[in-house]
Amino acid sequence: MSSVPPSVNSGDVESPGVSHTRCRSLDYCLVVSITLLALTVGALCALYIIWEKPLKVYSVGHQGDKQTASAHLVADNVVLDNVTLSWTHTAGVGSAYMSSDFRYDSGELVVGRAGLYYVYSQLTLTCVALRDCPVNGSASLTALKTSGDNRTPVLTLGVQLNNSSNLSPPTSFSGALQQLSVGDRLSARLWTDLPTEHWQMDQQENTFLGLFWVSGAL
Repeated sequence: MSSVPPSVNSGDVESPGVSHTRCRSLDYCLVVSITLLALTVGALCALYIIWEKPLKVYSVGHQGDKQTASAHLVADNVVLDNVTLSWTHTAGVGSAYMSSDFRYDSGELVVGRAGLYYVYSQLTLTCVALRDCPVNGSASLTALKTSGDNRTPVLTLGVQLNNSSNLSPPTSFSGALQQLSVGDRLSARLWTDLPTEHWQMDQQENTFLGLFWVSGAL
């Protein structure tokens, strides 16, 4: 007696075309998920670098100055004026240093290695009057990048005085990621309407300009 094979419902068997389409959809979702994860991690890393405190930024750059292109320049004149600042850049003089990937030329830091850099700067003022200094005024520092004949601001930071400015030194810090090419020049322009007999830049090397290499050219 011959046996009858069990009947098969066509709905119980997935066609090869449907299975292949589903696999392709899963692969696409996986690729998209990995890409989004990588972008999220990259964005978080960039935000972490950007929002770190000035001392942390300085520490990272200083620790890597022998392996990574980096520099940390401190203002060599504390007088407030509307001028392009000059800087102390010689290693061993205070906290200043400059790796071999840069050279200093008349107030400008000349880049010798292309790449993506974190550029940072801080402006700190101090009252030098015998009594409280007037607090009606402000000062600002603009870091500039010169590429050939083009000059563009990299970052700007400002100090607006208020009633608490006589209690603690008013300060402002800013940092930004910036693509730099070989031959680009960094400088800083100071502006103020404060009376110089009352206010000057802090003498404790708290006005500075620095940068460190993050990655290769984009």
